Amino acid sequence: MADARVHPAQDRPPRLAPTGLVVVRALLFVLVAEHAFSLFTPPYGIGVPQAFHLSFGLLYAWLAVKLLDGRPWTRVLVTVLLAVQFVGRIVVFALIDNPWIRLLLIVGAVLTIAVVWLLWIVRPVRVFFR
Repeated sequence: MADARVHPAQDRPPRLAPTGLVVVRALLFVLVAEHAFSLFTPPYGIGVPQAFHLSFGLLYAWLAVKLLDGRPWTRVLVTVLLAVQFVGRIVVFALIDNPWIRLLLIVGAVLTIAVVWLLWIVRPVRVFFR
């Protein structure tokens, strides 16, 4: 028969251990670095590509910090931004034939898929802290 005594750790509500979220944050900061790198590659100037990379880089950095707050809207917003970026990667891949840029686009697409997979498939584990 189980012991009826309550363990001290059970008096507190369970907290989420950020197992997969730490990896997601790291990958998002890799995507931030990718956007920063894109700002310093040709074509130089101020235009739509630079505005895209600057805004998405800042958004990814902000969301990577907010992700551990556990708010559901952060996962949804990160997913929407990654979906927009994934479509953009396909368009740029079709338009540009530079092999180095295409390689970066493929690596970025794999990172995008990994982040979405970690956000929605791999959930944090509930644990009790003592």
